[in-house]
Amino acid sequence: MAENKLIGRIPKKIFNISSLEMVILADNSFSGEIPFSFFNISSLRVVSLINNNIHGSLPQDMCGRLPQLEIFAISYNHFEGNIPRQIGNCTLMRELYLRDNFFKGSIPKEIGFPNNLEAVFHLIWDVVFPW
Repeated sequence: MAENKLIGRIPKKIFNISSLEMVILADNSFSGEIPFSFFNISSLRVVSLINNNIHGSLPQDMCGRLPQLEIFAISYNHFEGNIPRQIGNCTLMRELYLRDNFFKGSIPKEIGFPNNLEAVFHLIWDVVFPW
């Protein structure tokens, strides 16, 4: 459902699909926060919400809630708060896109060291690396 000029909040019913593996809603005009139920879909492998108007923070235990996560792309939104240190525990994650949000603090050093991480793209240019 990418690039469809969809507006409003992401419908909560989408996240009631327990076997959902991909959420690709990039390049729309979705707004509001991601429903908390989103982080309870343990089958999710790919999340692409790039270039919307979504805000809120990421739960500290998101990798425990999304253990199958391979690609997490939320660049060009309005997410805030700290980037969870536990994101380094996403052992299957291969790609991570966080650029141009409103995260604060340092980029956790754990981000660069998940076993399978092939690329950490587009983090944040105005956040200080801790190493």
